[in-house]
Amino acid sequence: GVTCEDRIRMFRLVNNLLFGVQELVATHGGGSPQAQKMAIYAQSQLKNKAAVAKRLAGIE
Repeated sequence: GVTCEDRIRMFRLVNNLLFGVQELVATHGGGSPQAQKMAIYAQSQLKNKAAVAKRLAGIE
């Protein structure tokens, strides 16, 4: 089975992967250079970022 802690980590990971950039863009109004950088980073190397996020979340 999967522990409750691992389930919470998984949901937080999915939330950050899907909505993390939108929260930043909404904060910056979508026009600041930092928001543009985050949008570019979010669209690149998703598999590598997912692997790093899993490692940081302690899932793997």
